[in-house]
Amino acid sequence: MFDWPLSYAGTKKWFEQQLLDNTRKNFVIVYKEPQMTIGITGIRNINIRHSKAQFYIVIGEKNF
Repeated sequence: MFDWPLSYAGTKKWFEQQLLDNTRKNFVIVYKEPQMTIGITGIRNINIRHSKAQFYIVIGEKNF
């Protein structure tokens, strides 16, 4: 599913593709204090016709 470690260029390309994809919505998970990104979450395979989708969540920081 993912090639680790992720490169900056690969990550940037992935985010740019997501902006154009109407079948998914992505969000960043941010810890309040200190403010830091700890993961991502979202909905993918959105199918309006059949009223279904898949939810995902990824926490990348080991302390969380």
